[in-house]
Amino acid sequence: MSLRACLPDLVAQGKVNRDQAAEMGELFDELERVYARQFGAQTAAAMASEETIARLATEKALKRRQAVLQIAAQKRIVMEAGGYTRADGTVDLNRGLLALIDRDPHGQASYSNVEARRKSIVGQAHSGLDKLFQRHRRNLVGNVMNPADLDNAVRAAFGEAVEDVAAREIAMAWAGTAEGLRQRFNAAGGAIGKLENWGLPQSHDSLAVRKAGYQAWRNAILPRLDPERMTDNLTGKAFTPERLELALRDVWETIATDGWSSRSAGGIGGSKLANARADHRFLIFKSADDWLAYNDAFGGANPFDAMMGHIEGMARDIAALEILGPNPTATLRWMQDLAQKEGARIDAAGTARSYRLVDGEADRARQTVHRIQELWDGYSGAANAPVNGKVARGFSTLRSVLVSAQLGSAAVSAISDLGFQKVAARMAGLPYNGVLGNYMKLFTPTMNDDQRLAIRLGLIADGASQMAAAQMRYVGEVQGREIAKRLSDGVLRASLLSPWTQAGKWAFGMQFFGTLADHVGVNWAALPDELRGTMARYGIGADGWEIARAAPLYEHKGAKFLRPDDVDNPAIATKLLEMVQTETSFAVPEASLRARSYFSGGQPGTVGGEFMRSVMMYKNFGVTLMMTHAMRALGQKTMGSKAAYVANLVIATTLLGGLAMQAKDVAKGKDPRPIGSVDFWGAALLQGGGMGVAGDFLFSDVNRFGGGLPVTLAGPVASFVDDTRRLTLGNALQLPGDEPTNFGRELTRFVGKYTPGSSIWYSRLAFQRVLLDQLQYELDPDAAKAFSRLEDRAWKDFGQNYYWAPGELTPDRAPAIEALAQGG
Repeated sequence: MSLRACLPDLVAQGKVNRDQAAEMGELFDELERVYARQFGAQTAAAMASEETIARLATEKALKRRQAVLQIAAQKRIVMEAGGYTRADGTVDLNRGLLALIDRDPHGQASYSNVEARRKSIVGQAHSGLDKLFQRHRRNLVGNVMNPADLDNAVRAAFGEAVEDVAAREIAMAWAGTAEGLRQRFNAAGGAIGKLENWGLPQSHDSLAVRKAGYQAWRNAILPRLDPERMTDNLTGKAFTPERLELALRDVWETIATDGWSSRSAGGIGGSKLANARADHRFLIFKSADDWLAYNDAFGGANPFDAMMGHIEGMARDIAALEILGPNPTATLRWMQDLAQKEGARIDAAGTARSYRLVDGEADRARQTVHRIQELWDGYSGAANAPVNGKVARGFSTLRSVLVSAQLGSAAVSAISDLGFQKVAARMAGLPYNGVLGNYMKLFTPTMNDDQRLAIRLGLIADGASQMAAAQMRYVGEVQGREIAKRLSDGVLRASLLSPWTQAGKWAFGMQFFGTLADHVGVNWAALPDELRGTMARYGIGADGWEIARAAPLYEHKGAKFLRPDDVDNPAIATKLLEMVQTETSFAVPEASLRARSYFSGGQPGTVGGEFMRSVMMYKNFGVTLMMTHAMRALGQKTMGSKAAYVANLVIATTLLGGLAMQAKDVAKGKDPRPIGSVDFWGAALLQGGGMGVAGDFLFSDVNRFGGGLPVTLAGPVASFVDDTRRLTLGNALQLPGDEPTNFGRELTRFVGKYTPGSSIWYSRLAFQRVLLDQLQYELDPDAAKAFSRLEDRAWKDFGQNYYWAPGELTPDRAPAIEALAQGG
């Protein structure tokens, strides 16, 4: 008797429910059809029955394993978050739960969080791909280098013979990296099968796929697929022609609807993340050339970006699985319930703390529920899913263009990174001189041996792997149309902000691993207090240090490093990377997950979301400083240590802020400011403390371009709209009257303010004097008076003269360094 005939009895006996019976019946029917092509009806039914039972047993075993991992994750969360204590020793479950998703700003959580785990996994994946980054990293305009050679690496990844030795080495390194990620995903509860000569993941341009329509897309892809190697998720066997047609239709609908066709109405995407990458209805191509041809027509990324995207996606998923269990969505709901239950219990017991801004623990728990969702939405990308794609792309494109026009001098403001590096190094127990030395070696646009070393140590290659990575420091988003992203990325690279940022991260990380290597001969108790305290903050105690210091040291040009990859314990290796990369976020501050979540204001494509993203442009950096150094200062145990931390931070960043301010003024054609006034040092304090990037925008618009303070504070987008309004409608309304329009002057200033690349620090002065000022002479009859007013204002406000005066084609002299000691 076949399994199909037995199903009604199994349901009646309560051994399976109706849904399970339907699932078994569907699987049996399809397997029977497959076997019937080769065997008789009775044999096909018997074989289908046997395999159905075996498949369901395998799935049941996987579900049982995932359930065990899920329970273990929840037990660990109870222990970690439930044991979270404030600096005063009181238990705080709310803070403990939030610290599981992103770094605890109070510094009290010694356990791992999802965001830090993600970064550590990305770093470990990058560590084996230094040759890929050396040969195919992004160039000045954001293009991947040596694309033809990269195609050879793709062919090698598909198992094809290529003569290019370097391409074969890159393909082998990629295969090892991808396999390591697959195994780690499976260890955390997933079930991705191994496929020989898998090649590369396939991304899709949903707009191109949707525009082509199903039939054209199907006709383009079907001849390039290898159905014999594509596994039908239902039967576990190769696709039949009929099943392949159904699968292609499903794939097209999923791509064309950005995944929504596969979700049920009212669904919340709660299926296990561990199963998300186990869907075997993926596309397998006959050859590398077939993959490349499809990618050219419908792909969402070039081969390099496909690799980087796969690493990012897998790292994001693996981190969530390892910290939150196979079903993170269910774990998050459980965490939210846990917070509310504990809040209600404390309020009922009458033991709640008193708070200024919340009414009891239940109220605070509700805030925690909201913050957990905000952080998770930011981490998973749900917060960046546009409600109206066209509106979201339009605003994001505008913001990227504004970045390309206005952040060309951000590299000068980033001089203050040296101050943050010094404070972070002191806190972590690292010698600062080594950090500074590494900075200089790594600050180069080429990929040298020291940079490859940094990657091999597990330090993320942001600048080489991502477009507009430096933009994330100050703006917090990298979206919009391709041309706009390339503009902003190109300007930030050309201005040297991108290489400076990357050099800072690598320098600090290298110094950290070098310092650990210097102390491998020292036991836990004998370690310097600061270094031991830093490791303890990340859950690396005496036992962990013993394991880490037993690893063989990695040598490079006579220097020795304790490399995580060489530590014979994956958990300790991961903690080491989490520690170094998290501490690096203090040395080179950048927009954090928490900081971004506070000011998202809603999803892209909504009024609230676009308004808040526009208002917060260039302000993320200041918020990040509050979430890093300010919170760390408050977290010091004594008033004396709090004051010492703040004093060290303020002194270092103010001195460097003053230097950055002077450099900016010289780049604008002015002599240095006199340094003897309180006003100068107040401005230097703001410059070094996070206002540097926004400073030019905030104050130059008020003083030079006449924009009102409210519009300016509303952000660059509002300022752009206001400037456009005044240039067009404002001048049009003035035409009938007697008042002069000043159209020529305003047009020149508009061009200077919004031309991509116009603010690059080493070329902005020549652009201003040789092009814009001469254009203003042609368009503005009162140009000479306007230039004279600029000189008068500089002297009146700051005691400065111009060494290259407005309107002049050449400078009168060199900057007057002696002006530093004048006035005050």
